[in-house]
Amino acid sequence: MFPAIAGLAFFFIACGDSDDVKAPASFTFVNVMATARPSIATFTPGPVNYGGVKTVAYSASFQYTVNPGLSPLYVVQNSDTTRPLFSGSVNLLPGSINTFYLIGDTTRPDTLFTRETVPLYTDSSAGLRIVHVSPASQTVTVNVKGATDKEFADVSYKQTSIFKTYPVRATGNSRILELRNKANDSLLVTFTWNYTIGRNYTLVFTGDVINKQPAALKAFAVNNF
Repeated sequence: MFPAIAGLAFFFIACGDSDDVKAPASFTFVNVMATARPSIATFTPGPVNYGGVKTVAYSASFQYTVNPGLSPLYVVQNSDTTRPLFSGSVNLLPGSINTFYLIGDTTRPDTLFTRETVPLYTDSSAGLRIVHVSPASQTVTVNVKGATDKEFADVSYKQTSIFKTYPVRATGNSRILELRNKANDSLLVTFTWNYTIGRNYTLVFTGDVINKQPAALKAFAVNNF
């Protein structure tokens, strides 16, 4: 179900009996901490050789395959692996799909963890949702450029919408999406969404936070299953 990931992305727990083997979980790490250096997520307790592991830059993501159960989780910057941006644990169910967002800034880290229910399409459809992870921004709406109807009408900080289904045609599967401040309908940022049949996408709304004011607002897509 999940794509194969390079060896260093895996966290293995030895099983004493073959009957105890459970389906692995998918864990996507999304770095939306704009003030951080490229970051590293690891599920290995104790000292880690960070030299060969995957680094995730701002507005990027990486999918891990992890054995289910309660796992330690550490997130550090590649420039300073001695001080974690996050130190805790995650409980991953067998066969589950999970997403972890690193938010805030290096002085005030914040996180969002979601266990996903991702639609499966049997027709010519694709799905889209939005997650709001811009700490200083107000509630937002999303519309297609030139349209008055809202695709998503009320999305607040650390809120994730449900997936909305869109038909996929032979050509023309692209939409320019406008993210707006709900309070005054002012345009915040645009994003061109190109989609393909059978896929789901999460539109991530984020931005740097300097003195509690948003800067460098942007939107990008994370490809779901």
